Amino acid sequence: MDPALGSALRQDSLRAIALPTLFVGAVHNDFLPWESHGARYASGIPSAQRILLEGQEGHFIFLTPCRYSVRVMGVPLCEDRPGVDRTTVQVALAQGLADFIRPDNEPVTVTRLADETPRTSGIPGNRLLQILYFTPLWVFALLAGLTMFGLMQARTRRVPVGVALLLPAAMLVLSLSGVLQYVGLSWPPLSAWLLGVGATSALGFRSMRSEAVSYDANSRRLTIAGSWIPLLVILGIFWVRYAVGAARAMELEVVRSPVAQLSISLALGALSGFFAARGLLFWRTFAAGRNVQPLASGAQTRRNG
Repeated sequence: MDPALGSALRQDSLRAIALPTLFVGAVHNDFLPWESHGARYASGIPSAQRILLEGQEGHFIFLTPCRYSVRVMGVPLCEDRPGVDRTTVQVALAQGLADFIRPDNEPVTVTRLADETPRTSGIPGNRLLQILYFTPLWVFALLAGLTMFGLMQARTRRVPVGVALLLPAAMLVLSLSGVLQYVGLSWPPLSAWLLGVGATSALGFRSMRSEAVSYDANSRRLTIAGSWIPLLVILGIFWVRYAVGAARAMELEVVRSPVAQLSISLALGALSGFFAARGLLFWRTFAAGRNVQPLASGAQTRRNG
């Protein structure tokens, strides 16, 4: 049914196909030109049969009837052209498929369903639940991992400097990758992201308490006071990215406007700027503390005292 990649096929390989073959195609295709794709299959395979839809049927006429406002390369996935009824076309097409299969198979009977209402079994009707339903599982795994790291920041802990700087660096990369993935590589959104990072990191660095972090030269570890703020900022970065990704998947034009793209970039930059400020605070504390001469032992401590 409306096969693709017709221009990539070799005619000698098509001529070697001996199986009974039926090709169904929409002549006035809105996605894949029939002559460039399906017709190349049908003309190259010996004794291939064809069923051509010569009305205004499009490429997605073969899909289950649906009600999603989704476009693929500008072509509606669920909305057919005026005058085309997807269910009626498919019922008629099913009889043609049955006639093709019948000589080599058990007898079949195609009956029209009494209920022609488009059905989406297992798919929730609520739009928000649909978004969650179609979200890849790795996204939820990422959310779980980020939440775990955020919860770790809520308790006071002693960690090496490199480990302490890992989360700020990861959040900067996560937010910047969101800008590049959903907005694109251009100077206006990148400038907005840098502005957000710079403004928030400057304000955050000034307001963060220096006593919240200390460095022990003997153990070469930072002691970081626990806080719930990192968890909230981590979730903020994740949900901004998730919302933009869902909006783009739904082909919402609002996310393509320049104002929206600059706002998204600025928001992601501002959120990650908090972690940039934490990273600067960690590094400053480490740089100041590493110049302190570590004590060799308890006895040495008593002599020096």
